[in-house]
Amino acid sequence: MRRANSRRTQLAAADFPRANLSRADFRGLRLHGVSFYEANLAGANFNGADLSQAMGWHTTLDGANLAGASLEGADLSVTTLCNADLKNAKLAGADLTMAYLFGAQLSGANLEGANLKAASLGDPTGFGIPNTIRPADLGGANLNGANLENAYLRGVNFEGADLSFADLQGANLTDACLVRANLTGANLHGADLEGANLDGAMQ
Repeated sequence: MRRANSRRTQLAAADFPRANLSRADFRGLRLHGVSFYEANLAGANFNGADLSQAMGWHTTLDGANLAGASLEGADLSVTTLCNADLKNAKLAGADLTMAYLFGAQLSGANLEGANLKAASLGDPTGFGIPNTIRPADLGGANLNGANLENAYLRGVNFEGADLSFADLQGANLTDACLVRANLTGANLHGADLEGANLDGAMQ
């Protein structure tokens, strides 16, 4: 199914474990509850698709277009989303535990209540990742109540993001941009904020 074009098809609750669907076209499709675990979806196009409650653990989504996609409650644990476009994506309640999001674009995304425990979004230097990939961009994202415990967030852009009541204990926020970020009620116990820019941040 490589480079498959699945438009005009509804695939709710379909099952694609370990499938090679790189660069497949799923734009605007209803994929509620679909199973993609351990699949290769690198470069796939999910722009505006409904992936709510999808099962995608250990999935490769590097370079995928997920802009505006609905991923509420999706299981994306231990998934790689390097350089993925997640701008304005709906990720409320999604499980991104130990996910790799180096270079991901998450500006304007809604991650309210999402679980990003031990996720990696920061500067990828030392991770064997090409040095052309930058830290993730979460400018203006909604991370209210999100779990970012022990997350790797070095150099990540959180400018104007809502991190109110987020769990950031033990997180690595060195050199992060938290300009005008809302940190009201956030748990920063044990977090490393060395070199972080907190200008105008609400605490």
